[in-house]
Amino acid sequence: MIYSMGDSHCVSGFDNIKQIYVVYLGAKLCYSIGRDGINLNFLNDDDTIILSFGEIDCRAHIHKHITPEKNFQQIIDEIVENYFKQIKKIQ
Repeated sequence: MIYSMGDSHCVSGFDNIKQIYVVYLGAKLCYSIGRDGINLNFLNDDDTIILSFGEIDCRAHIHKHITPEKNFQQIIDEIVENYFKQIKKIQ
């Protein structure tokens, strides 16, 4: 099976394709997945997942965490690094 999973953007483009199952997880952030992980226990080894997260981080959160000590690139790098650590655990 093929799943498109994530925030509202996981629906766009996939909602009319019968072979792709859309799993809307709500307003999830890359940041929160990197911090808390994500439970995908229902997947089988041969399933494919398309993950859609990050738009909310970019639009609404990164700028709030910029400080004189931490610029936007450092914040983004940290979010992406932690996000991919969690994704690798799923593999």
